[in-house]
Amino acid sequence: MIRSLQNQLNQSMDDLFTPNTFEFGYCVMSLDQAERMLMQSDLTVLKLSGVDTKNLSLKGFQMSKENHNRNKKDSSFCRNSFQEFKKYVLFPKAKGNSLNAIKERKMKDEICFQKAICLALLGFFGNFTIKIPKKMTSATNPLQCLVQISLQNNNINVEELVEKVYNMTDPKNKMEGSKKTIQRIHNKNIMYATSNFLLDVLRLCGFFFDSKYPKKSCKCVEQERVLRIYYHNKLLLTKEDINSFGKEINDF
Repeated sequence: MIRSLQNQLNQSMDDLFTPNTFEFGYCVMSLDQAERMLMQSDLTVLKLSGVDTKNLSLKGFQMSKENHNRNKKDSSFCRNSFQEFKKYVLFPKAKGNSLNAIKERKMKDEICFQKAICLALLGFFGNFTIKIPKKMTSATNPLQCLVQISLQNNNINVEELVEKVYNMTDPKNKMEGSKKTIQRIHNKNIMYATSNFLLDVLRLCGFFFDSKYPKKSCKCVEQERVLRIYYHNKLLLTKEDINSFGKEINDF
């Protein structure tokens, strides 16, 4: 059955959206089988037809009705609701392909590469501790969280320092909007402030940067975006080098 599905997955994108293209019939698919199938394809939404739901766990799957808009998928279904719908199909995960979405993903990748390069340079002068972010991303490169820096016999808890300084200047309770929006802006500002702090530490080590800043915003911290890195008045890395080496370091 898996081989048959793999052959069907090679069809064109237009065929993927044809109703009932992937009709499984009255079969029973285990959770392991479903996971293997999803890992071998670009499809992230599993919809089954005539499947015995007692043998299929819904945990970790994004379910939605066939007649829903592909960009407005329900994130979860309880078992009782799932059993009410009989026809399910497979279709690819919606991914923003607009110019703004592509530009946003490119910018996030460049932030990751810049931070990776900065941490690598810092490693020549001291030590640092990072941690894996709570939420991993599949569309962009993962951004590691800087926790602590040890430099010249000084231990700096970066997380606590940045959080304290940021909250003193622009606390959450001064922001307007929903809690989710406020938290998202807060997390983004902490990320930008940490990146700027890391560049300031490298300046103490003899580096300086040719940088640019985004447009000023009343909500977000201005993040320094490095174009070239110099060390003792000599060009060390260009923007292309930062992106290239930064990706290799980040992937490692």
